[in-house]
Amino acid sequence: RELQNIWYIEGSASYFGWTLGFYPYDPSSRVRSEWIRALFYQLKQSSIEAEQNFKSKNLTQFKEQMTKISNVRNSPQTASIAYWIGGLATEVLIALYGMDKFFVFAEQMRVGQDVNSSMQQTFGISADTFYEKLAPYAWAHMD
Repeated sequence: RELQNIWYIEGSASYFGWTLGFYPYDPSSRVRSEWIRALFYQLKQSSIEAEQNFKSKNLTQFKEQMTKISNVRNSPQTASIAYWIGGLATEVLIALYGMDKFFVFAEQMRVGQDVNSSMQQTFGISADTFYEKLAPYAWAHMD
């Protein structure tokens, strides 16, 4: 299989599953938050390195991990990481830029554009800049 941006592929599916499928009637988002936290704790089973990179709360390690999962083959181990961080990334993109822009980004990803080019073209920022915005939100969902 070819290299894919799995945080986008698995993460966007995860986000829409949480939002529309699993917990659309959870007004306090308590159940959703518990699910996200559980996904993070499952990283130990799939990738100790990824878990340690995220837990370090070090921006450089965070960006390196995001770049790593942007350019890998999808597997059970990488999908597990992507469900958590990709779901949060999708949520942040939609919150910051709206659904219409997210759909433009999704179309660019569908036709095989790399994540950095797609982000630059759609949102006017590099993937690296986006990861800086995403990191604090992801760290908040680990505790």
